[in-house]
Amino acid sequence: MKHLFLSLMTCVLISACTAIPEAAAPSAEVNNASKTSKLAELKPEFEALLESDQKLRGGIQRGMDQKAMRAIFDQMQVVDKANQARLDELVAQHGWPVAKDVGEKAVLGAFIVVQHARLEYMKRYESMIAKSAERGDLPKWEFARFDDRLRMYAGMPQRYGTQVRTDEKGIATFWQIEDEANVDKRRAEVGYGPLAEHAKRHNVQYVPYAERAAKEAAAKGR
Repeated sequence: MKHLFLSLMTCVLISACTAIPEAAAPSAEVNNASKTSKLAELKPEFEALLESDQKLRGGIQRGMDQKAMRAIFDQMQVVDKANQARLDELVAQHGWPVAKDVGEKAVLGAFIVVQHARLEYMKRYESMIAKSAERGDLPKWEFARFDDRLRMYAGMPQRYGTQVRTDEKGIATFWQIEDEANVDKRRAEVGYGPLAEHAKRHNVQYVPYAERAAKEAAAKGR
């Protein structure tokens, strides 16, 4: 565009143009206006994904009977599948949302759809979500939760202790943790508090690694 503008200005100043130039490309102002308009349309699209995802999940309560819980889960599967299909369309046409264009809520809308999907779907968007976190569009603690869930679904130890499993007796414990001795350090780096505090707050059975290691060492020394 810059070269075309300089060429036209030269023709006007020295009156030496010997050919009529092709139709000029749309101005930057027109292009920017068009882009802004399109982004304005996309913003509510991505935000709607977040709202539909959270509406049903917000209805889940402790102590809810199994029949009511199953009804919500069945609805969630239908909504999640529709949201995943819509996200695929949006990303295929416009790419992964960027906060400076559509806002952080819209980015969260895209992320939450992937976070609540199966392993194969999550892996499809893993690199896009990682780049989103690197840009600062997605909080580090959200990406940590995503990484833990991805690892758990793949049968690998988690890194931040965000994923909990419940046994047949209803007892909640943390999914296995990689390098557990340093888990609190990694948690602090992404904005989480100590794992022991998280366990206490959410009624998860957990004995801190240092405490367990000390007991094991004492037992061996006997």
